[in-house]
Amino acid sequence: DASGISLATRSIGSVCADVSEHHPNIKNWNIESNDGSDALQKPKIHLHCTEGQSITSIKFASFGTPTGTCGSFMQGACHAPMSHSIIQQ
Repeated sequence: DASGISLATRSIGSVCADVSEHHPNIKNWNIESNDGSDALQKPKIHLHCTEGQSITSIKFASFGTPTGTCGSFMQGACHAPMSHSIIQQ
């Protein structure tokens, strides 16, 4: 009986993720496990929302060696100054 089903909607306040040039994807793992003759895949970040949603801000981005955890990252000893503005674009 479908009349007993109710739906709850939620709004996500923030999302945290990281990507690293040394974070292997499945294809790289397979290449490195075999003969290594294929070119390794570069890491990528894809930021997107479902229709009607939008990303309103990027709180932190660092191409380097950031420290901390989600919600409290800080620049590390190595940091590219343009990281944040590039990700915002």
